[in-house]
Amino acid sequence: TWLSKQGRLDSQWGRRCVMIVAVLAEIPPRAFGETVRGDVVSDRRLASTITVGGATNAGTFEAAELMVAGMNAREASGVLFEQNLVVADSESTRRRLATATTKHLSFLEDDALRFVANREYGWELVMWLALVTESYVFAACAREVAWLRLVVDEAALTSSDIGEFVERQRMVDPAMSTLTVKSGQKVRSVFLRCMRDVGFIDEAGLALPVIIPMGVARLVNAAPQPWGWPMRESFPVAQFQFDVLG
Repeated sequence: TWLSKQGRLDSQWGRRCVMIVAVLAEIPPRAFGETVRGDVVSDRRLASTITVGGATNAGTFEAAELMVAGMNAREASGVLFEQNLVVADSESTRRRLATATTKHLSFLEDDALRFVANREYGWELVMWLALVTESYVFAACAREVAWLRLVVDEAALTSSDIGEFVERQRMVDPAMSTLTVKSGQKVRSVFLRCMRDVGFIDEAGLALPVIIPMGVARLVNAAPQPWGWPMRESFPVAQFQFDVLG
């Protein structure tokens, strides 16, 4: 019937519109399938959280090498799990760490993935790029809380700073409203751990001197912008360090 044909046309047009929105938002093609549900851009990826491990998990180099060689994240995760390259005691923890580690790496572009696999100087900062590309919560927290506290205020970043941000965002931001209180607590803990792993802060939450290598700056500047801002803004350091030529 005319109505059924019109419905199919509307659906097809809707899909095209969603694809256009995804391109404009610079959503990586490999993440597009996870972002679109029922012809609408879902908040699911925006609310993605990182609640296990850290930024520099054991097995990161090996996983990056496997993925550079052609394995996908699931296959590399299987190797990490079977050989216990994540160095975990329990089977459940081993599986979760293997999955998390390879998932982080899957958000890096090819050049950045090779940078980690080759263990180049500053690889920890490239892993931070992976985390803030994977998780809107991490990216927004780094941009709106960590950068202000560490760079502008020159003050310590505390657990309560992160907790207040996450709780406030749960109340006002549709993208984060699906986070549970428990998930918010895990985000706070893992976020601070990752900040320490990368070398942004010490155990007291005070800023450490961080020099962004030129190679890292180029990778960050060239990275996709899934959240609508340059990924350099989710690095809590003086932004002039990303002003490189060539």
